Amino acid sequence: MPESSIPFDQLPPEIKSGIVNKCSSTECQTAKANLSDIRNLIVAACTKAAEARGLRDAYAAIAAVLLTVVTGLLAAAGAASATIFGIPAAVVLIIIAAAFFIAFGIVAGIAAGWQGAINAANKEIAALQQTFMDEVKKMRSSCSEYCYADSLLPTCSN
Repeated sequence: MPESSIPFDQLPPEIKSGIVNKCSSTECQTAKANLSDIRNLIVAACTKAAEARGLRDAYAAIAAVLLTVVTGLLAAAGAASATIFGIPAAVVLIIIAAAFFIAFGIVAGIAAGWQGAINAANKEIAALQQTFMDEVKKMRSSCSEYCYADSLLPTCSN
């Protein structure tokens, strides 16, 4: 019930009847159902974005570890090459570092792909939120203020 309205039970019978008829109308019921459907779609899109964010963060952490390993291996190769006897070990360390660097590139690429999924999910959320606001307008024009559905814009909590 709106804040400035008279409580429903204090309205005259003919006005109550009109409100009930408007609230029971197909247009009002459809508008309220559409709001509920879009709200659920927004929640699903938020969940999808959160999942993609978690995967992106996990792959980014793995990529950081791989890059740290590459740095350590190259530092060890540099130290090993200080003597003539350490040069073969340095070559082996550089080859291993190259393999880890390739793995780093692959994992960093996967993390970037998940960032693309996050961007797409955020665009989907924005479009759904706009659709929700459009449906709120339809609901307010189709229903009496006594039977409005929850019109608070859903947002992602993460």
